[in-house]
Amino acid sequence: MKIEEVELGQAKVLSPISNAKMTEIKNVLQQNGFELIGDKKSQQIAKIKTIIIEKIHHSEKAFDSINSSDYIAKEMGLDYSYLSHLFSSVEV
Repeated sequence: MKIEEVELGQAKVLSPISNAKMTEIKNVLQQNGFELIGDKKSQQIAKIKTIIIEKIHHSEKAFDSINSSDYIAKEMGLDYSYLSHLFSSVEV
């Protein structure tokens, strides 16, 4: 398995991963206190969280210079009202 890119919350691989390999990856992640996120909604929510974390950690003024909802929508490439509804429906 060749990994193209790894960043907070995601990894991109160059070829399809077999079910056996995916199970192995899931087990290793769990042994190290992480989880593999499978469904699309959970992936999108994880990405929202990652965007916020990266913005806070890599910016001196965090969201001061830009509206946070606009920033998240732009980074996700999706309408903010959809993202807000999605986040609210899953996160309690």
